[in-house]
Amino acid sequence: MANIVGMVAAIVPSILLNNQTYSINFTTSDWTYSIFLNSIHINNFNINKRVIDFIPGTKTVRVQFSEINLDSVVDGNITMLGLIAINAAKLNFQNLTI
Repeated sequence: MANIVGMVAAIVPSILLNNQTYSINFTTSDWTYSIFLNSIHINNFNINKRVIDFIPGTKTVRVQFSEINLDSVVDGNITMLGLIAINAAKLNFQNLTI
């Protein structure tokens, strides 16, 4: 049962997230920075390792995802101290563990 749940838990996020664009419309600022994020486009999302265990003596299931790779493009801008500006950045994460 745990193997089936592990397989589904790894496949479903990839199907839902790959090649999708999500509108964020997030804005925050301070005297030192301002951040505006319009959207994020996820090019590729993979979960390469997953572990689902039943904890002995309990009715608890432990789920761990590791070797997560995310390739995305963020549409927005960040300005720090009014001097340093970053616009639309590519964002990559590799080998994350949750």
